[in-house]
Amino acid sequence: MGVRVSRSAWIFWIALLMTGAWTAWRSGKTAWELAMEMRPWCVILASAGMHELGHGVAAWGAGVRVKGLRVDLLGARICLEGLLSYGQEILVAAGGPVASFLCAAIGYPMWASGCGEGWRLFGDVSLAFGILNLFPAWSLDGGRILRSAVALLAGDRTAAVLLRCTTALCLALLWLWATYALLRANSMLSVFAFSLCLLGRVMREES
Repeated sequence: MGVRVSRSAWIFWIALLMTGAWTAWRSGKTAWELAMEMRPWCVILASAGMHELGHGVAAWGAGVRVKGLRVDLLGARICLEGLLSYGQEILVAAGGPVASFLCAAIGYPMWASGCGEGWRLFGDVSLAFGILNLFPAWSLDGGRILRSAVALLAGDRTAAVLLRCTTALCLALLWLWATYALLRANSMLSVFAFSLCLLGRVMREES
């Protein structure tokens, strides 16, 4: 099983590290202080890795061979061998959110027991991964589950039409929510970023 990282992902992480190093040098921070500032990014990567591991474990349980992991600027995705049945697709798609919720169930008690704020962040990020990936949108786990379940009952064409409608609705609600928050509190810029990433994944899937 191999890991493929796209050029855009490499550029993003290298630029992030160089920006952090430049900022630290200008402000006189030590390497340790810089490492502590980069810790949230490491937590996000760990949470994303556990999410994809959940997909991998679910694929193994469904009898599907995992060929590798693809990482790009829009996220990570395991690469599977062969075509999946609708039941296998539902099981594999559900594995990621289940893993994220389990990580949140571990992170919050660890934080409550005094093991550090990093565990609280791990719980927050894992919970967010689990919830956001259950949105019924194209290329997200919720969308894959919805499409497979509807295809079982009403056929592929009905499932595709329904998923396009739910994807458009999710994007519209996210942008409205982010716009309202930006105007009222100058926050939620991350929701805009997530919406753009989701739109990019939708365009990539349909191209």
